Order: sequence, then structure tokens, then C-alpha cells
Amino acid sequence: MSCLSVLMYMNIDEFVRSSVSFNLESATAPLSEVFFPSMVICNMNKLRKSFIYSLIRDPALSNVEYHDLLRIVDQVFIEGLDPSTDQGSPNEDANDTLIIDAILSSQVYNDLFDESVSQILRTDAVLGDIPVSRWHFLSTASINNETRNVFKRSSMVELAAQFRDRDMITQLDFGGYGAFYAPALHTDISETCAWLTPFWEKPDDPLLLSTVRKNVLNGANNGFRILLDAESYDYGSSLTGSEGFFIAILHHLDIPIMKNSGIQIETGQSVLISVTPSIINTTLPCKRRFTPEKRQCYFDDEIHLRHFPPSIGYRYEMSNCLFEATLQKVEQDCGCISAKYRYNDQTYPICEGAQKKCMNKHIDLMGTERYIDDQGVAKLCLAACQDQKHSFMVTSAGYANAESFHLSPEFCLVLNKIRNSCAGDRIESLNDWDIDLCPTIQSSGSWDCASLQNNEAENITNANLKKIHRSVAKYAQRNMARVNIFIGDSYVKKFLTEEKITEISFVGNIGGLMGLDPKLSQIPYHDLLRIIDQVFIDGRTNTTNQALSEEEGKIIDSILQSRVYDDLFQEVLSQALKPNASLGNIPIAKWHILNLVDINEDTIAEIKRSSVVEAAAQFRDEEMITQVDFAGYGAFYESRFTTDISETCVWFTPFWERPSDMHSLETVKKSVRNGANNGFQILLDAESYDYASSAAGTEGFSIAILHQLDIPIMKHSGVQIETGQSVQIAVTPSLIETTNPCKRRFTPEKRQCYFKDEINLRHFPSTLGYRYEMSNCLYEATLQKVERECGCTSAQFRYEHIQPQYPSCEAANKKCMNDLIDLMGTERTIDDEGVNKPCLAACEDQKHSLMVTSAGYPNAESFYLCPDFCLVLRKLRKSCTGDRIESLEEWDEELCSIIESSGSLGCESLQNNKATNISKANLGKIRRSVAYYAKRNMARVNIFIRDPYVQRFLTEEKITEISFVGNIGGLLGLFVGFSFISGVEFLYYFFVVGNCTRRMWKGSEKHVEPDKINPGSNHHCNVANVVTNLKTLVPSGVLQIAAQDHASKNLAAINPSFNGGSTNITTIQ
Repeated sequence: MSCLSVLMYMNIDEFVRSSVSFNLESATAPLSEVFFPSMVICNMNKLRKSFIYSLIRDPALSNVEYHDLLRIVDQVFIEGLDPSTDQGSPNEDANDTLIIDAILSSQVYNDLFDESVSQILRTDAVLGDIPVSRWHFLSTASINNETRNVFKRSSMVELAAQFRDRDMITQLDFGGYGAFYAPALHTDISETCAWLTPFWEKPDDPLLLSTVRKNVLNGANNGFRILLDAESYDYGSSLTGSEGFFIAILHHLDIPIMKNSGIQIETGQSVLISVTPSIINTTLPCKRRFTPEKRQCYFDDEIHLRHFPPSIGYRYEMSNCLFEATLQKVEQDCGCISAKYRYNDQTYPICEGAQKKCMNKHIDLMGTERYIDDQGVAKLCLAACQDQKHSFMVTSAGYANAESFHLSPEFCLVLNKIRNSCAGDRIESLNDWDIDLCPTIQSSGSWDCASLQNNEAENITNANLKKIHRSVAKYAQRNMARVNIFIGDSYVKKFLTEEKITEISFVGNIGGLMGLDPKLSQIPYHDLLRIIDQVFIDGRTNTTNQALSEEEGKIIDSILQSRVYDDLFQEVLSQALKPNASLGNIPIAKWHILNLVDINEDTIAEIKRSSVVEAAAQFRDEEMITQVDFAGYGAFYESRFTTDISETCVWFTPFWERPSDMHSLETVKKSVRNGANNGFQILLDAESYDYASSAAGTEGFSIAILHQLDIPIMKHSGVQIETGQSVQIAVTPSLIETTNPCKRRFTPEKRQCYFKDEINLRHFPSTLGYRYEMSNCLYEATLQKVERECGCTSAQFRYEHIQPQYPSCEAANKKCMNDLIDLMGTERTIDDEGVNKPCLAACEDQKHSLMVTSAGYPNAESFYLCPDFCLVLRKLRKSCTGDRIESLEEWDEELCSIIESSGSLGCESLQNNKATNISKANLGKIRRSVAYYAKRNMARVNIFIRDPYVQRFLTEEKITEISFVGNIGGLLGLFVGFSFISGVEFLYYFFVVGNCTRRMWKGSEKHVEPDKINPGSNHHCNVANVVTNLKTLVPSGVLQIAAQDHASKNLAAINPSFNGGSTNITTIQ
């Protein structure tokens, strides 16, 4: 009886502690159950040069310098004024106020404002051949003589950007009924984004998004196609130095956090965005039984967002809640609010100047503030219980082809736009960008586009006609992008959040356990226990090594004995033994494999020989990693890290908090923050001009994101980064755990994973800071095969004293090793102390999924205003006076002479036009040369955690022992007696059957705070032969970068049926 009491107590305790289960309800739900996604598009430029040129043409502002006007508009209305750094003298502040008043009273500005008002009052927009319903947040405002000045001042942000409908969105094409269009949308990166919501069927009210109907068609031909114009030539303010667009895909009642979920779109690209929607529902019993904190989600009636109420077309959703929390923080700390949200609540003034800077700083940190005030009650932002989510796949191709663009329908759209721009307020900016463009386009005269396309235009030479064709194509390549957003599959997945243990299951188990009482059962208790134990718990019992030729040996000896190599080797040693690196403003603990080596007379020759690989690549700290920027405490940095694609990668592991030992990754603490502003930002230089060996023929970098105790297989998991790109890598971690009963009941092969004490990797032991993981095991299997067949090993593992009996691979042995490493992943069995073991997943793991987006870097027109400009200029000055000068002059014979012409002038004077004794033409040449170098050689990468939560997956027994015992007892109870409890069960069962619908069993899901995960590590490899492994300190995520130039110049599905026992994957909090 005592054993029965224990089993019943365990069952009750399990029911009380259980929460919800997140399960797949249907893998093929019809598309009629989802909405076509909305999209928010933001141009990376916030301030047009043409806006400033237009103001200067006004007599009231003709005496104001261009850069003074640009600064005032930017600091007061767009980026804001930082009191600690931007504060001028009282006379300067008074003068700025007079200039602002002159702007607002100027005829040019008033004409622009009147044009804007006429657009605001329109309820439609001509953006293609489909009906487009236009809405502006000022549509409902009363613009009269009393309010005109307030609206006129707050409209500065919009008028300074692309405020006309066709400025950014040149054309829309869609097979459905039409679209909803809202300009001047305020997001976390800009106040002048555009919102588009396509609809296949006409809604009851095209201006009310809550009336949009669920119905979509899939396929690229049914996509929403947009032709965008960034007007890159007109950039006046782009702090990141990038050009192009951000696009977010979202539910039509949400607000996006663009820095976290936005896709970067580069100009000159034709982009396909294949969207995969998924539906998430939560059962009413979950709502009744569990609090929002327990189920980790809100129903719509459980929380209210003051700035995003349902009455004006919003719903509850996680990103909306995070936006609400930030806006409340802005009101609290800055005492103001954005113009868009003031017209719903006029308690606070519109942010300007220092208040604008304060607001922008809070918005930059969006996602860190996670509590809102809901009518006096502080509530934590959680997921929505009923939701539609989107995942996407982004692919791109070049746009537009210079040889055939004139034959496409878009040629006429672009030609007409250039004609309008050359005849309008863009003329000065276009002339700055390309002095020949407008005369070339104007030479087409009054000829219609069709005649120019078909070579039917009269009185025009073939040479002039081709010049027009090429000019239009060049404009499209440098300024425009074509995007097609479509639903990829003809079905969607539906997920259901339900009770993990229902009340009926709980009652059934209790009844079954009571049926096991000897008084109610004919089977002895101990016999039944023995059977369960034996069945389900404990159970019943070569490549030939060709030698170097004599001549080759002499050459190698000459290299090793040369003065140049000796100097480089000494520099390699001094770099390797440095305990830190200066790569930014954060402490960086540096480590090198030579730290493990006893460097003396006996070992120096071998070390010097094996260091040729490193000396031939970018071995100096700042050669590939130009700059690191991170809001956390610091980072671990390992140079010369060996991966499957290079032996000279680098490893970074960022950490938010100082570990007890910065050189020991096992002491890294689990602590991260989400959002692009909390990312690990790296400015990389491939030095493409210095490539001498790139077997793949490509240039750039390869970056892997992984756990800080893993080794990446770069060819499988590396993200390729092209030069001239600003790349955002949004990381979504997930935690995987396995219960102890699974470990006890099942073999590794049965559960398809290893615990760390079940397998040992000889090359990656825990004593050297590694752990067991699938990729580590595959790497181990390959290295063991290299030793067997090639008779050598990598220098890294020889230095680590793992295999001192094997020499470092060289010549034919090196080829043998590389051939086997190229096949990494095919060898899947290792020798673990004489026992062959297959490589399986890790039972305890942290995985990462990535969303990679990119934009062009840098923008040639505004790069000199960016902080990166000074970094690149200093690096060029150093390279032009060092050992890179010959390679640079072969690549661009004028570059170094142009850089040297800047003399000793400070970078800031070159940025702010304060440099003396230098002509305007030469100043422009220096700026363009620095931007050109960055475009051809460099890339900016930001690696960050995307969401403020993670998913935890639990691998557990599909049928637990307690459930099995309960079920056996219940079945026996049906034959040996009918107890009082059985009668209650009988009635309850039929009541439930009569009132409940069919349920599908699935796993469970919950969210975990980011401080429960490791930050992540990064490996970088430069395509040029510098492989940079960024071992990032987001414990559990690592970034590795690999260079492709090699010299200077599973989660397994564990869900079998319970045939002898199986496991079930669920998510837990």
C-alpha cells in the first residue's frame, strides 16, 4: 500500500507541476486560414541632399552654408542633439534658432508643406495598376490656421525624406485586388518608413485593416512585386554608411522592430522573399487553468497597449508590446513623444533637439525594456496566444543587366523617373553624382520610351541611343531594387498550445493506480513491478608520403633562414604571446596555440617551420579585424584557429559580464541581451587587392555561429560574407535538454544522443575546454582518419600535445589531409578507447538558427560622415607606408598617392570641411578613394540575438513509467472490478466526449529568458587566407570567420513509437 501511495503522490505532483505543451496540430493547413503578410519598407537615408539644396535656393536662406543647414536639420529634427557633445555657444544656439525660423517661414518650405498636405488628404495613391488605399496618420487631424504651424514644424522629418508617393515606391504589381498604403510610419530606425498591406479580396473598408480577409495564393507569380528607388545619389544622412532598404514582413496589425527582424536589401539587386506562414493557437482550457506567466502568452483581453489599441487597428503581439514599453520609457525619461503617437494622446510634446536624441537612444535599445504599465499594473511582455508568424528565405540576383535592361518594361518607368528628377529638385544631387546623366537623358528629347526601346527614334545616332540605354541601366543598378514577396508553399503549419496533462488524463491515472491495489487486482504488485523494470527500465540481459625533392628542400630552407621571414616570425611570436588585443574600446583577452608550447632551442625550428601558414596570411591583429564594437564587458579572441577550410581563422567569444578567467571559456557566464544595438559588431577587411591564393576564386569571408566550446564545420555552417556589404546576422538560439529517465532507460542509439560522460573525443577533450557535440565528433572522426591514412596531423593538435607522435602535415601529407577534411561529415564513427561509436547529437545542447540580411556598404556620397571613415583612412595610410604598398599600387596605382596627399591632416578636418590648404576637388577625391577601398575590400557585420526569449526543447519519455503503471492498472480495473472511482471516470469520460473536439498529441513549448543561454561564439575566415574565427561570448553561440585566400597577394528526430520504449521532444520553461 505504501508503494501505491508513493505512485499516487508522484502522479499528483506531476499534474500540479505540468504546464502547457506546444504541438503540431496540422502540417498541411490550407492557405485560406492565413493573411497575406504586410511589409514595412525603410530607406536607410533619412535626409535628402536635394531638400537642403532646395532650401538654399530660397532668398531667406541663401546666406546659410550647406553643411550648417544640413547639421541643424539633422540635429534638431532627425537624429537629435546630444547635449554632452553637440552643445554650441549661446550665440550659435541663437543663430540656429533663427535659421530654423527662417526655414519654416521660407516659401520653399511652405510650398513643400502644402504639397504634403494635399497628399495627406488623398485616400488613394497611383503606384501601379491596382487600387491602392492611402492613409496618413495626419488624415484625421484638423489642419487649420490654429494648428498649421504645429503640423508644419513636425512635418520637417517627412519633408526632408522621400515624402512623395513615387519617390521610393516607383511601381507596385500584384495579382490580387489591391493594397493598403501608409507613408510616414514611425519605426525603431526611421520615422519615414512606408507600410503596405496587400489583399486578395476587397475588404469591407480598404482603410480599416481589421476588415482584411484571410485568403492567399502561393507562388512567385502570385507575389507582391515592388520596384524601389533608394535615390542613393541624394543621401545626406546615413549614420551606418550603408545604402539600400530595410524590409520587415509581419502581420498586418503589428508594428515591426526593424533592427531585429528587418531584411536588408541592397541596391542593384532583384530579390525574392519566400514567406512561410505558421499559425499558433492556444486552447481555452490553457487560458482557464494557467496564468499568462505560466503559459508564457497573453490572450487579447488580458493586456492593453495604450499606444496600440484595437480601436485604431492594432492587436496584442510581442513586438507591439516591446514598442509600447519603449514609448512609455520615452515619455517617462524624455518628456516627449513621436509626432505619430502624439495625435492619439497630446499629453506630451513632440520630441526635438536634445529630447529627440533622448528618444532615439531609447528606441535604439528597443527590446531591453520589457515591462509596460497597463492601467497601473506592471506587466511583462510575452508572446501572443493566438498568432500568425512568418519565416522567410531570401535570394537575390543582379539588377539591372546593362545590355538588355532597355528591353524590359521597367526601363520606361526608370527613364520617366529620371526625366522628372532632372527637371525637378533632384537636379543638383544628380549632377553631384554623375555630371553627364541629366544631359544624356535630356538629349532623348520628347521621344517616347517605346521608340527608344525599339531603336525607332528618329534623328538620334546609335551611339547616343546606347548612351541613353546605359545611363538608365546604370541609374537602376546604383539606386534601385526589385523585390517580390510571395507565399512559398501551398499549405501552412498549425501549432496548438494545450495542457500537457489534461484533467481527464489525471483522473484516469489516479483511477488506474488505485486499481493496482491488491484488494482490487488479481495480479500481485511485485510481479507487475518486476516486469515493468525488466522491459522498460533496466531490461533483461593510404596515401603514400612523397618526400620533397632536393631543390624544394633547399628553397624551403632558404625561406626559413631569410632575414625577412625571420623578422616576420619574430613578429608572429610577439603577436602570439600577447595576452590581449587592441581591436576596439572593450577588453579583449587574446590566446594563441603557441601559448601551450615550450619555446626553446629544441622546439624553435619546428615552430618556425609550421608558422609559415600564419605568416603568409593576415597574422597581425588589426589586418582583418579592423574594429570590434560591443556593448558588453569584453571578448575572448583566438588567432590562428584551425577549421575545415583554413588554419588561420580567428575565434571570438563575447561576454556581457566579466568571467572569472577571461582566457577560460568554461567560466563564461550565461547572460545576453537581444536586439541589433546589443550585437557584436565587426569591421572586416579582406584586403582583396592582396589575394595570391584563393582556390574557390571568391573573395570575402566565411562566418560560423556556434557554442563557445564547439568546433565549426565551416563548409556546412559558414555564412559567406561578400565585400562591400553591411550584414546583419540575427541569431535565434534554442536550448535542448534530455531527462535523466531517458538516460537511464535508453541507449544512446535508441535516444539518438550522447550525454557528455558517455563518449570521449581524443582531440577535443574537456581538459582543453571542449565539450561533446555532433560537429566536434565529426571533426574527431576526420582527424582520426587523417592520422591513419596520412600519417600526420594539424599543427594545432600537435601543439596541444594531443598527438605528439604525428608530425605536422606538409607537401603530399598536407594534400592527403586536406582531401579528407574536404569530405568532413562522411566519416561518422570514432574510436573511443578501442570502441567504435557513431556520431550522434548531444543530449544537452544550444543550437542557433540564423537570418542573414545585407545592404550595400558603404554609401559613396555620405561615407565620409561615418565613424568608419576615419578607421579606413588610418588603415590606408598605414598600408601605403608598409609592406602592402606594392599590392595596393598594382590594384590601383593612384590610391596611395591620393591618400598621401592628405598629409598629416586630422580625419575630423577632412570630414567637416575644416582642412586648410586642400582644394575642394582634392578633398572629394580623398573621400571617394576611401569609400572605394571600403566598397571593394571591407564588410561590416553585426551578430545579435534576435528575440527577447528562446525556446527550450525537452527530450523525455513518450510514455513514462508512472503513466504505464497507471494505464495497466486502469485496464486491469475494467476486468476485475468496478470501483467508485471507476464510476466517476466513466461519467466524466462520456461528458468530455460529448463536449470536446478531437485533440492531437504534440510536444510542448515555452519561452526562456535570454539570461538562461550562453551568448554565442563566432569564427571568422577571410576569403583571402585569413580565417577569422569569432568565438563570441554569447555563451552557446560562436562566430567563426574564414578567409578564402591562403597566402598574402541535429537535432535528430527522436520520436519512435512506444515499442519497447521511446522518447518525446517537448519544450519547457
